[in-house]
Amino acid sequence: MKTIAKMNEANFISKQQILTDLFMGFKFNDKGKSFFKLFLSLLFLLNLTFSFAQSNKAVFKVQNDRTSRSTSSKGTYYKMELTNSGQSDTFDLSYVNVNDKSTNPDGSSVKDNVTLKVIFMTKDLRPVTQLKINSGETVNFFAYIEVPNGTPSDKWSSNKVIASSRLNSNYKVDTVLHTVVLNSIDN
Repeated sequence: MKTIAKMNEANFISKQQILTDLFMGFKFNDKGKSFFKLFLSLLFLLNLTFSFAQSNKAVFKVQNDRTSRSTSSKGTYYKMELTNSGQSDTFDLSYVNVNDKSTNPDGSSVKDNVTLKVIFMTKDLRPVTQLKINSGETVNFFAYIEVPNGTPSDKWSSNKVIASSRLNSNYKVDTVLHTVVLNSIDN
């Protein structure tokens, strides 16, 4: 009976050792174990450092939270704020029309919404497509809504404006602007 118990114990240890060897890939002596622990520690610290270096946090909003405006055929300006509370970064500015994925602020149907162009501009009204923002900094700029000739009046347009991080291509902040085109006489 004792012989069977010793065989089972030996068998268990050998299976455990086999699994350890498969997991580790090879056997370690004491120096190898120390080196492997050091290697894993350095790998962990490098990964942790890289994770912190890739940290992003930004807030993208319209000044005074005024996301809806009216415009004549001359267009209108939304004053935008982009605050970077992560690592210094460059943000690419873009927009996409979201008429079919949005609702009009007045509850009217989106099926007749119009497509308007968004042009980003600096405070001195120069076109801009990217902003370099240091950590803790807020940059003010404009989203100019251009109304193409022949655009019908009394129609809404919804555009999502987006600031995309260059430091981390998966990080984006956005907000939706709702603009109603009024007859120039009414405005």
